[in-house]
Amino acid sequence: MTEEQAALKAFEMLSQQSVGQIATSFHYDYDKPGVITILFLSAQELDSAKGSVANSIEIDDIAIRHRFELVLRTGPRIDPALGRLDEIDAEAAMSFPTEGGDVARIEGSNFFGTVGIAVSRIRLEAATRAGTRYVCEGDRAFLSNNHVIADYDRAAIGTALRAGTGTSILGSFFPMRDILLHFDFALGINLSQGSFIGGTIRGLGSVSQVIRNPAANGESIRKVGARTGLSSGRTVGRTSIRSSGYQEQQRWFNGVYKTTQGFGRGGDSGSIVVSDSMDILGLYSWSDREEEAPFPTNFGYFFTLGPDQYPIGDGPSVAIEYGSPSDKST
Repeated sequence: MTEEQAALKAFEMLSQQSVGQIATSFHYDYDKPGVITILFLSAQELDSAKGSVANSIEIDDIAIRHRFELVLRTGPRIDPALGRLDEIDAEAAMSFPTEGGDVARIEGSNFFGTVGIAVSRIRLEAATRAGTRYVCEGDRAFLSNNHVIADYDRAAIGTALRAGTGTSILGSFFPMRDILLHFDFALGINLSQGSFIGGTIRGLGSVSQVIRNPAANGESIRKVGARTGLSSGRTVGRTSIRSSGYQEQQRWFNGVYKTTQGFGRGGDSGSIVVSDSMDILGLYSWSDREEEAPFPTNFGYFFTLGPDQYPIGDGPSVAIEYGSPSDKST
């Protein structure tokens, strides 16, 4: 077991204990080997967790006791990266036909995220350790976050969406109510003819046919978000985060990749994260809460679409037919 894999296993054990009820996130940073950082919103919560963390070290296995130093400190809340329509000229940001990087939202909602990528066909399949299997698939579909276009499981299949100028509906999503499923994915279906360009990200071009995990030692990454546009950064670690899940109830999401500061902001959720060679690495989903002044870190977080989600080999199976980037699919 590598150190990164051991850290992910330690995250799981800690989140299941009492410390997991008040911590906001566990971090393993590539530039701090042998250290797990546990973040709390306040000094009071940090103090109340000290005993639980000490007990975890005593009773849990070698992954924590012999491999890691546990550092406790306060830090920002991690929230889904949702924007509001009054923050940008959202209507101007949407153009015809739809491409990755355009605004995505539920019709009539004031909150928006991003179209990750529009494709001719996509199928995502994932299974929990309990054996429950989920499938999201669709033709003429676009990928985004559940919290963007399915409203934390609250939206019904067939709900009207806005993604570009064409007519779209919610096609399927991975349910957040299953806490063993560590994904925030949903698919919208383009109903209008000629409504998207397959396999492209606005301002970046065509993605490659490769879907993989980022390099473990930090990798150069890029994305185009509906709020911030093109941004670049690198991966700086893996983390487990406590954030909004089913109907916005708090839950843990494990094995998430952490980005350098300033990679994304509210409104960028759903952006496809790519490598310098345009390999698909994941789906941007969260950022540190920006208005919490003591913690202006603004790190970003994304799910990998590769096979190694959490802790080992627990990622989704993804099959994509992109369609011709030059063809307005009909």
